[in-house]
Amino acid sequence: MTQEEKKVATQLSHEVLDGASTTTTNTNTGEVKKEPLNVQNYLSSEAVSTSQRLSMFSIPFFDVVLSKKRILLAGCGGGFDIYSGLPIFFALKKLQKEVFLANLTFVGELPELIADFATTSPSLHIHSAVLPVTANLASHISQSANKDLFPSHYFPEFYLSEWFQKTQNLDVPVYTITRSGVVPVRAAYEAICEKLQIDCIVLVDGGTDSLMRGDEIGLGSPEEDSVSIVAVNGMKQDFSYLSKMGEQITKIMLNIGVGVDSFHGVRHGQWLRNVAREIEAGGYLGCFALMREMVEVELYKMASEYVFKRMPTSPSIVVSSTLAAIDGKFGNYHANSRTRGSKMYINPLMGLVWCFELATVAKDLMYADKIEQTKTMGEVRNIILKFRNTVQIWTEWSNIPH
Repeated sequence: MTQEEKKVATQLSHEVLDGASTTTTNTNTGEVKKEPLNVQNYLSSEAVSTSQRLSMFSIPFFDVVLSKKRILLAGCGGGFDIYSGLPIFFALKKLQKEVFLANLTFVGELPELIADFATTSPSLHIHSAVLPVTANLASHISQSANKDLFPSHYFPEFYLSEWFQKTQNLDVPVYTITRSGVVPVRAAYEAICEKLQIDCIVLVDGGTDSLMRGDEIGLGSPEEDSVSIVAVNGMKQDFSYLSKMGEQITKIMLNIGVGVDSFHGVRHGQWLRNVAREIEAGGYLGCFALMREMVEVELYKMASEYVFKRMPTSPSIVVSSTLAAIDGKFGNYHANSRTRGSKMYINPLMGLVWCFELATVAKDLMYADKIEQTKTMGEVRNIILKFRNTVQIWTEWSNIPH
């Protein structure tokens, strides 16, 4: 693309339409009405994007995040979810954005690690449910009284930070959040946002079960996703660093890896229904592809493969399957030994990134209000089980036609 073409594309995405289309606002109801398009005006105008219409060169997700300065990418469902956000992390860093990483963790020792850290490094302590995991954590713990705490067999957040330091000479902490209920997780996110002065949170789900409403045949592993969704969506809005500018934190959710959650019982025909609901509600922010030729994807693969070697008994099913799909593998292909004996459906849709407004996703979660006051993941699990006994399961579904 030439410099002139880039200039035109930027104008198409960001400038206000002049003459091609107009809108009128009803002063009594506030309703905004789109006026008919005129082809000649459309073709002669310099830009076609407005608050009501988009150009083909404009994906709302990009328009939103590129307008932000300090962005927190956070793993929605824990485990390796934050890895699925790495291509976006690299791309935003390339554009000189301040980007930070966070993740809900499966590391059971984290509360003890946080307590140890608060005692030995009080100036770096953020919150009782958050640990800023860096590549130096292992040496820090080895010198403490609790040297046996370090979970070397499974710690994806630590090994990711280690990859950044050892192979890229970069210090990138992963703000790691305890696996708990909505109340502590929300407080953790608020503490992180205050410390880092975040103006945009992007929750990243490696998989699609975060879009399950609650009445589907299979929900995948809903506890962690639903906690993150409800916690972040219900965060306070009066952050001092934003309120003085009259701004609030923008909240987005991504799904990456369509089809991988069939391993966990999700029916992706039902996921498509839920995507349609997001589109109808106005919460859909577009979709784009991860391609193996992209530098950001190559770095994503490098980081993942490094960590898989550091944690040989626990490679990620979602990440390995997504990378296989991006590489062109298809069908019952097993990129991960953990899936042996099951039937996989590796497919090109796994490499697509689906983007949604978090508020519309949270509004569609049928049991969101029931988990608002939870403090433990056990409470969340019990509430979901009870809810499932009261709701009519949506059994009218079919396989995606071929």
